[in-house]
Amino acid sequence: MKISHRQLESIRANPKKSKSILEESTGGFFRLSKYTCWKHAINFYYKSGYDLNKTENYFIKMFEKNFVDNKRNQRELKNYLEDLNRYVNDFNDLGNDIIDTKVKVSLDIGYDNILSGEVHRIDLSLKGGYEVFTIIKEDYNWEDELRFPLLQHFFSDELGCSYDEVSVGVYCFEMGEHVVNKYSQNEIEKALKEVDNISGHLI
Repeated sequence: MKISHRQLESIRANPKKSKSILEESTGGFFRLSKYTCWKHAINFYYKSGYDLNKTENYFIKMFEKNFVDNKRNQRELKNYLEDLNRYVNDFNDLGNDIIDTKVKVSLDIGYDNILSGEVHRIDLSLKGGYEVFTIIKEDYNWEDELRFPLLQHFFSDELGCSYDEVSVGVYCFEMGEHVVNKYSQNEIEKALKEVDNISGHLI
């Protein structure tokens, strides 16, 4: 069974509700949100060869196609364009080189279960080593989530390097900044034991 790394914390907090949590991610009607449009535009930015003007035009067309033209949406369009520029500026300030974007995750967590999904970006850090990013909408204590040391474990294996050479983190939409953390070997081993226990009790 595939389990998205984004679902893991909900399952961790409510193991008895794991079946319903997993079912929520399958099927159903999907409505494109403005925030999702923004994330699509971020991915387009890389595909366009870091062309911000093309990316802004891409976002405007997608926004106008999917949302009614009224004063409220025009204000939100302006705000999202500012958020797009804020992302690009913060990315440039990092000085990192991108290795890949929209990278698939597939970590065997035992009992025929796979921790799956994707991460937003893998960078070669200006400071040395690698930085793996996902995107979150609002600021919270993401460092305490079980998925992040597991992602560090997975990508250290994928990249063929030690835990010390990989940092994992987020771009926080609300804060407009990239933040990374690096877990110790002890923290990663503890996370692997915990996810093995969770996996073994999934319904």
